[in-house]
This record gives sequence, structure tokens and C-alpha cells, in this order.
Amino acid sequence: MITRRIYQFLAVAPLVIMVIAFIFRATLYWTFSVADGEPKGGGDIIEIILFLLLLGTCFLSILYAGLIAVIPKLRNGSYSLNLLIISVFVPLLFWFIHPLIPRLV
Repeated sequence: MITRRIYQFLAVAPLVIMVIAFIFRATLYWTFSVADGEPKGGGDIIEIILFLLLLGTCFLSILYAGLIAVIPKLRNGSYSLNLLIISVFVPLLFWFIHPLIPRLV
């Protein structure tokens, strides 16, 4: 039971974080101004935090996928494979789609 709940959370969390980051990029990112002489602004810092949060949840998903693949009591091949696929492809998807997000504000 708890294995399924952890799996559900770790499968959905990277996707939710990616959607939040895309919504932030399309709307609020452009409202943060960059100070004179500075290369980055507040919006860039928030984007970095969201990306690190995405990578952290994907890393936890990979660890949990390995855990449920190795421990016989928790063994579930489909959960493990799904988590591994999600945690590998979500950051790649984010990396390629992120620059294409239009400005909505």
C-alpha cells in the first residue's frame, strides 16, 4: 500500500513541477526585472530553483525505482520501469521545451 502511494507521488511530482515551471516561464518570469549591470534577475533564480527541484524529484524516483527493483518484498517491475522512464525523460523534455515557451504576459 505504501509502495503504491510513494510510486504515485514520485511518478506525478516531476510532471507537476515541470508544468509549474512552464507556467512560471510563460507568465511571471517576464515580470521580474534585471538590475542594471547584472546578467541574471530574480526570475532566473526561481527558474534554477524549480529546475533543481525537478532534478531532485527525478533523482529520488531513480533511487526508489532501484529500491523496488532490488528488494524482494517490494519488487514490482512495472512500477520500477515506469519511474525510471519518467525520471529520465522528464528532465530531457524540460530541457528541450523550456526555450520554446512563449511569453504570455
